[in-house]
Amino acid sequence: MSSKTRQALDSAMQLALQRHQAGDLVAAEEQYGKVLALDATHPGALHNLGIIRLSRGDTDGALLLLGAAVEQRPAEPAFQFNLGLAQQTSGELELAATAYRQAVKLNPAYRKAWENLGVVLQDQQQHDEAIAAYRRALVLDAGSVLARQNLGQCAARAGSPAGGRG
Repeated sequence: MSSKTRQALDSAMQLALQRHQAGDLVAAEEQYGKVLALDATHPGALHNLGIIRLSRGDTDGALLLLGAAVEQRPAEPAFQFNLGLAQQTSGELELAATAYRQAVKLNPAYRKAWENLGVVLQDQQQHDEAIAAYRRALVLDAGSVLARQNLGQCAARAGSPAGGRG
């Protein structure tokens, strides 16, 4: 890649991130498209465009983009998390659980990934594993309302006390 192309790529990505952070998703999407026109495998552009597509309800588009981002950067916890979110949204719970497990393996302090893993496992009636995921989320953030509420519900369904160790 020439230095001029690299400079155009960096500039487009910078503008895309600024537009995205400002909440101007139309302009951000356009800029991410420009980045991908210059480099079709740019992991950040694939990931962020996937997030925009997911927020707009285009789960299929999000899955393609987020999957491609994970292929480019499999060791990025946020990429794994957002792929899991898209898979969870599309009802692919086994795949979502795998992505969330990978996210927490890469970053054991990823509270949201622990919470979402718990939700997916609870939806799959895997209560003991869900309880463990919620407990891990609460270790990371004792104020997590989602983990606390879901832990109580899941423990009640599993027939175990929420506060116990298991």
